[in-house]
Amino acid sequence: MAKSANRRNLPIFLFAAAMILLAALYPLSGDDWQWGTGRVYFAAFNGRYAGNLIVQLLVRLPALRPIIVGGTIAFIAYAVAKLGGGTRYFTLSATLLVFVPQTMYTQVFQWTSGFVNYTLSVALILAVALIALRAKSRPIQALALPLAFVCQLFAEHITVATVLLTLAAVVYARVRRQKLGGLPFALIGFVLGAAAMFTNPAYLSPERSDAHAMPKLAELLHISVQNTKYMVSQLFLLNVCAVVLLCALMYIALRRTARKDALSRALGAYFMLYAAWIVVVALYSGLRGAGAMQIVQLALAALFAAALIVTVLRYVPRGIVRTKLGFCLLALIFLNVPLVPVEPLGPRCFFVSYCVYAVMIVTLTEHLRDTFDARVIGTVKRAIIALCVVCVASKFWVYAGITRDVVLRERFVDEQIAQKADTIVVLSVDDNGYAWQLNPVTNYYKSVYKDYRGIPQTVEIENR
Repeated sequence: MAKSANRRNLPIFLFAAAMILLAALYPLSGDDWQWGTGRVYFAAFNGRYAGNLIVQLLVRLPALRPIIVGGTIAFIAYAVAKLGGGTRYFTLSATLLVFVPQTMYTQVFQWTSGFVNYTLSVALILAVALIALRAKSRPIQALALPLAFVCQLFAEHITVATVLLTLAAVVYARVRRQKLGGLPFALIGFVLGAAAMFTNPAYLSPERSDAHAMPKLAELLHISVQNTKYMVSQLFLLNVCAVVLLCALMYIALRRTARKDALSRALGAYFMLYAAWIVVVALYSGLRGAGAMQIVQLALAALFAAALIVTVLRYVPRGIVRTKLGFCLLALIFLNVPLVPVEPLGPRCFFVSYCVYAVMIVTLTEHLRDTFDARVIGTVKRAIIALCVVCVASKFWVYAGITRDVVLRERFVDEQIAQKADTIVVLSVDDNGYAWQLNPVTNYYKSVYKDYRGIPQTVEIENR
């Protein structure tokens, strides 16, 4: 029994070790320099209290940072597998994580500031979900309350979504006359945490810095239109791996359903066509252009979302699978609607939605497992392991090169600081899109970099 358990847990330990070693290669960049200066004070925080405090801790403790980053990524893979179908799907969930779009990867894994607010917060939410839904003893369930409270102090849209989703889960459980478990503790913690965040003066009396800004309503409409197009791109076009796999699983589910009709055949055909479209767009990025093509993208994405909802509600049998998928769809709505009027948006804002996709994929895989031959399952599992290993190995190669160049750059800067040079030459590191704001190019990042490196603000920085 012990050997069997150790064998099942071996992929988890191996993946965690790989992620910790890989995180040791992630360079500090962008806002990380600001948090490392020691000039950011508690009074200046917005409502992201937990995120702001933790990022200051991580950027100043280089030995701790890779352990937290790598361990958190491994825990997310574990929690996604556990919630979706069990730890036997850990390899699948881990592979989905390392295959996040590269623009997202740099902002939620490599960039420490983004990791804390958009990845660590997701890990804590998943921990709350596991406790609230799986824990049997009351004292363990009660741990959901303080964890939920802390969860709310990272990112605003996640704070709003967790309250709404947990409230919906409580109402659903009461209507279905099911046990609430730790949901009441989680709801109380989420509500108290949201109150702590949004009573911060930064949200109660925001100052407009642009004296020539458009009228408030016109500006809101303009931002909302732009954000809607951006969200469609992030959720449906750039998440190639997750969306294509989800389309394939939905197609298989429709083929296996006992309720075969014209609509099911039409939905199945659409899922396969949409998967093909996503692949074509990924290969030919020019298709993401402006004008009519954006209207086509919006229409296809809207149909995809509608197809998901109809398939789950009409063709997935009643039970735990439909409930999980239904709440995942609800989570996607709650997580992304609050982002419509927000500016600025970045790929990091959609990492939590990507994790919801991952839970859906694992849930569907578990649901369809018995319909596949054992040899097919074994072949797919080996292919997934190979993909995960190749992807992680490639990232080691890339970040080892970036880290080497950053070390050489910083040594050159140290030499110039020692010589008290009037102009500091900072050699640009070619990161090929694998790092976030790695080079201090803008005036803001030059100023922050000077503070981080102890360079007087009167000294000029020249990028080469």
